[in-house]
Amino acid sequence: MGELFKGNDDSIGGIVGQLSFSSKVEDCNNSGQVIGKGDCIGGVVGVIHTDGNDPSDKEPAIVSKCYNSENINGNNCTGGVIGGATQYKSLTKKCYNLGEVNGTGTETGGILGKNNNLSTIDNSYYLEGTADLDEGSGSANDLAKNKEYITQDFVTTANATETIWKVESGKNDGWPILNE
Repeated sequence: MGELFKGNDDSIGGIVGQLSFSSKVEDCNNSGQVIGKGDCIGGVVGVIHTDGNDPSDKEPAIVSKCYNSENINGNNCTGGVIGGATQYKSLTKKCYNLGEVNGTGTETGGILGKNNNLSTIDNSYYLEGTADLDEGSGSANDLAKNKEYITQDFVTTANATETIWKVESGKNDGWPILNE
């Protein structure tokens, strides 16, 4: 286990606390447990939201080619990759979560805690048994996969247009790592 990220505030992420429209978080991993007593706690990003300006002409926030390998504990809006996408559209692609996701309130998901229904999850998965739902907003657990799927099928699909992930014996306990 890596570092421990702990706080009493909202919007705590293993990499970024708050992300706004037209922003990107790419090519990263969190290997530290994240514990928050507030809302919107995520393995990579705490919350995606606007800054109060009209976001209708802006590009979506993107979280891409990231993974979380440690447990996430929060209140409302707790997610393995993103705690909450609360006010604006976002795209989560080619990401995975291995850590257990535990929320004491509402909207807890293996990939995304709270989805404002403008957010898209593409080719992203979480380890089965680590969360009850893909998104805390009520979707099923179609994105829950076993180790074989994540280390083989996910890697093959995600690498279809560029080599992003690789699996190397003796590294990351056999889970995919970013191709550097």
